[in-house]
Amino acid sequence: MNVLLIILDSVRARNLSLYGHANETTPFLSSFASDATVYEQARSPGARSVTSHTSIFTGLHVEEHNVTAAKYRIDPAHTVFEQLRRDGYATGVFSENNWITDVDVGLSEGFDHVAGARSAMFPEAMNPESFVSNHGRGAYSEYLKAALRSEQPLKSLANGVSTKLSSDYPSYTPEFMKASTPATTYIDEFLHWQADRTGDWAACLNLMDAHIPYEPRGEHDIWGGSECQSLHDSFLDHKWDFASGRRPWWQKKAVEALYDGAIHEMDAALNCWSSGCASVANSTTRSWS
Repeated sequence: MNVLLIILDSVRARNLSLYGHANETTPFLSSFASDATVYEQARSPGARSVTSHTSIFTGLHVEEHNVTAAKYRIDPAHTVFEQLRRDGYATGVFSENNWITDVDVGLSEGFDHVAGARSAMFPEAMNPESFVSNHGRGAYSEYLKAALRSEQPLKSLANGVSTKLSSDYPSYTPEFMKASTPATTYIDEFLHWQADRTGDWAACLNLMDAHIPYEPRGEHDIWGGSECQSLHDSFLDHKWDFASGRRPWWQKKAVEALYDGAIHEMDAALNCWSSGCASVANSTTRSWS
C-alpha cells in the first residue's frame, strides 16, 4: 500500500469553497469530498511551518517536540516517514518549503528523495531563502561569505541579489530576475519519481502557491486583478505592516482576492493530476530549473 500526504501550505479552511467560502476556490476538492472524509474541526498545532510540520510528521504537540526554530531538532526516528522507510518504503518529499527539505531540524532525514526549493535564478547554487531559515534575516555579510565559499559563488551571489530585489522592490524587479515554482512543478516531479518505484512508497507533496507572495497566474486571478496586485506588491512586510498599524487592515483583506486565486490554481493543478493530465508542469513552470 502506498501513502501520499498532500499539504496545501498556508491554506485556511475559511477560504475554501469546500467549507462554504463565497469564491469558488476549490471546485475539484469540493467534488473529491463526496468520496472522502471531510473534517470540520481540524486545527493547525502551530502558527509556523517548522512547528506545524513537525507535529504533522510526528503526531506530537508543539510543547512535546519543541521544534520552534532552526536551532532545535527532532530525532528523525520520531517521524512517520522515517518509520515507513525503516519498514521498507521508498520515501520522497516534494516542496518549496525549505523547513521540510533543507533546514536541519530533522524532518528531511526521513526521505530517500528530496525535491526542494526551485525559487531562485540558479537552483544549483545557494538558495537565499534556505539560508535565511537557518541563519535569520539580515545576515547579509554571512550570506556573502558563504556564497564566496560555495561551489557556485557567482550564481549564489546572483541568487542573493535577485531574491533581495524581488522581496523589497517587486514592482521594479525585472521579470528575468524573478522565479516562481507553481504546484505543477512539484506534482510533475512526484509523478516522475512515483513512476520509477517498483515497491511500496510513501511521499509528502507540499504545495506553496498560497504562501506569500500571492501570485496567481492569469486564468486563476479571478477575483484580484492588476490594481490588487499593485497594492500587494507595495507591502514592505505582509505581517508587520498591519500588526504595527502602518497600514489599514482593509488593504490586507483586499489582497485576499489574490490569495483565493492562488488556492484556485492549486486546486486546478490537483484536478489536472487526478484527471490524468500528462506532464502538467512542462507548459506552466516559470523558473530557471
